[in-house]
Amino acid sequence: MTALWIALAAGALAAVVAILVVDRQRRRDEAQAYLKGVRSVISGDPDAAIEALSDAARLGTPEAVDTYLALGALFRREGDVSRAIRLHRNMLLGPALDPSRRPEVERELAEDYRRGGMLAEAAELFARHAPEDPAAAEGLRDVRVEQGDLGGAVEVQREIGGGTRDPILAHLLASRSREAPAPARAAALAREALEA
Repeated sequence: MTALWIALAAGALAAVVAILVVDRQRRRDEAQAYLKGVRSVISGDPDAAIEALSDAARLGTPEAVDTYLALGALFRREGDVSRAIRLHRNMLLGPALDPSRRPEVERELAEDYRRGGMLAEAAELFARHAPEDPAAAEGLRDVRVEQGDLGGAVEVQREIGGGTRDPILAHLLASRSREAPAPARAAALAREALEA
């Protein structure tokens, strides 16, 4: 009976060691693929970088989210916005995404939408996270400017700036003053811009 327990313990130990070895090898392979992708970006070879980052992401480790985000940003930078959108949408639909990472992926998707000219979709996603995420608030402000909604951009910037001297707010107010239909309103906006 003791021999049976020893054999079971040895088998369990062998299984644990095998799992650890496989996991370590997978992490090593992912790190090598990720470094190959970084080297390719640095050397100016985006196609090789996309291939290496895709290989790293396929390995399925918890760090794959960061690899997918890097890959999506590379797609966007290379002008392949539809592919970046697809990648980020699939990340949001996947069951493996940690809920704490969801806002980050949605912000990246909003940036994809913005670059693709889908400003209403970008504004919706940025607005969802703007209250707690300064990067999303800045993205929302920029989308509002691109939509021609300077009033909306001013309101977002006021929330970002917090009442301190704010050159961006001054610039937005000056732009609004140039578009104001009434001279009195234009002068008031210009004064407010000078104060900011």
